[in-house]
Amino acid sequence: PRQRNGLFTCDAEIVELSGVLWGVTTDAFSPDEDCFGSAHPERIGNNIAVATLSDLFAAGCQPEFYLHSLELPQDGEAFGVGLCRGVAAVLEACGAFMVGGDLGSGAAWRCSATAFGPVARHEPLTRLLPPREQALYVTGSLGDANAAAFQNLVPPAFELRLAASAAVRRQASACIDTSDGLFNATWQWRDVNPGFRFELDASAIPYAQEALDAAHRFKLPPAAFLLGGAGEYELLFAADARAEVPDATRIGTVAPDADGGVFFGTRRLHAAPPDPRAYSDRTAYLAAIAASLECFKA
Repeated sequence: PRQRNGLFTCDAEIVELSGVLWGVTTDAFSPDEDCFGSAHPERIGNNIAVATLSDLFAAGCQPEFYLHSLELPQDGEAFGVGLCRGVAAVLEACGAFMVGGDLGSGAAWRCSATAFGPVARHEPLTRLLPPREQALYVTGSLGDANAAAFQNLVPPAFELRLAASAAVRRQASACIDTSDGLFNATWQWRDVNPGFRFELDASAIPYAQEALDAAHRFKLPPAAFLLGGAGEYELLFAADARAEVPDATRIGTVAPDADGGVFFGTRRLHAAPPDPRAYSDRTAYLAAIAASLECFKA
């Protein structure tokens, strides 16, 4: 009864604790499902912490506390130390504290992380849009995580958007992170705002250089690396056309529309991107992504 957000309407769960609204989020990570691998534990720790905290940033919260349950293989002590070093650097940067957790063992590493912090604005930042036209913005650059996953490379180091998240709290009307890629995030956003038209400007997308290089190498449209489920955990938000947010690029508009839908340039996307969890293996998933590229062909 003290939860203030509806199902799927916010990146974090908003609950009232002693008269104060707090955001709470939890997520699980593994070598294969998240394409994190096992080769660079400190980067993995950084990415776990940034990925977990991004839900709080997208909800207009200031991270304060963090816990995780970490499973390590029998010979994984050095890996665990490196992973925790990466987590600690992120928490120190944003003034949050690790308050506990659990340590176990398994065949491979796994980590479930939880973070919570107070809402740092007059009301939570949710995915629900106001009934007026807004500009769409995204922080950072896009596609590098999917490009790495496609090539079986080490994922990029996710960036902690402290300055941007503070500006988003002040200026955004709604927000979601790109944890599953840009198109998937936009489609999720559309699901909770069915009476809105999302228009993404194809020429304004801030592609990461790694995505552009992969597109050239494999003769694919750069948009291919916005379709996959390996996201960058950037902040995708709606705000006034005059918004000024560090490291953010205006990439389109969203406005009330009876028909609604998601558009990339002039092309309407008729279905959500393929869900990687719905496929039995990587080959089947990539085939589904390839079929989805038809809508981007000239």
